[in-house]
Amino acid sequence: MSEDFLTVGLVVSVWGNRGEVKVLPLTDFLDRFYLLENIIWEKDGYRIDLAVKSVRQHKKMILLALAGYDSPEEAKKLSQGYLKIPIEERIKLPEGEYYHFEIIGMEVFDINDKRVGVIDDIIQTGSNDVYVVRREGEKDLLLPALRSVVVSIDKDKNRLTAHIPEGLD
Repeated sequence: MSEDFLTVGLVVSVWGNRGEVKVLPLTDFLDRFYLLENIIWEKDGYRIDLAVKSVRQHKKMILLALAGYDSPEEAKKLSQGYLKIPIEERIKLPEGEYYHFEIIGMEVFDINDKRVGVIDDIIQTGSNDVYVVRREGEKDLLLPALRSVVVSIDKDKNRLTAHIPEGLD
């Protein structure tokens, strides 16, 4: 994995007159915000470590009060910045579940051990994810992330083995 941080939110605007920021969560685990003591803010390659003073939820958004940003004018400086945590602080997933960053970049092999390509992106369809497999000299393969298709995932070897259904090409 190329980065030591996991993005968990995007500061979209200022909230109220006390300097809170409104955050669009980029995580499935909203409770994680309530556990934070510190968070990393990043924009255009510039990072700041921030202490979290308070957290509350408003509809589908998270409202954060951050130390040193006590007015709307100060908080506005954080707009459109990403909120990140050290990757080792990520929530552990159950066996057989993976974060997207763990899947993207994996090499894909068929059940005959023939290299198919590399997972370049993941499309979330609502019912199941679809892995976009970049292949050399061919169009991308859209591989459904189903138990009947994905035979095994080996994070240590950066390898996904798939039973590619006939006609999927």
